[in-house]
Amino acid sequence: MGRRAMFVTYFLYSAVTLFATFGLDLTPQVRVRMLFAVGMGVYGVFSTFVFYLPELFPARLRATGSGLCYNIGRVVAALGPVFVGLVSSAAGGSSDVIVRTLFWLGLIPLTTALLARRVIVETRGRTLLS
Repeated sequence: MGRRAMFVTYFLYSAVTLFATFGLDLTPQVRVRMLFAVGMGVYGVFSTFVFYLPELFPARLRATGSGLCYNIGRVVAALGPVFVGLVSSAAGGSSDVIVRTLFWLGLIPLTTALLARRVIVETRGRTLLS
């Protein structure tokens, strides 16, 4: 499987598991168990960075480029708790609002899967830049 297909697969899997976990009428116990499947997709994408990111940069920039790409997401993710607080506050204690919000969050990996076909650079079988 090439790099592009791998990312598209991970993103589609993430979208499907998010939609299933938060879109179906599940008991809280089943929903918590489904979070394992969500985590496999959402966090599985990051496991590919170890070998994909270094392939994008020439040797002299490999560590810097990979480190910047890998960690810039942490800066963006720092805003996550703010959004969680806003949603929780707006929900007024209603878990239904939170579950519906998390359902719609599945649009992010779905959109990313559609964009990945155009944006992801296929590096499988390519000679690394020196």
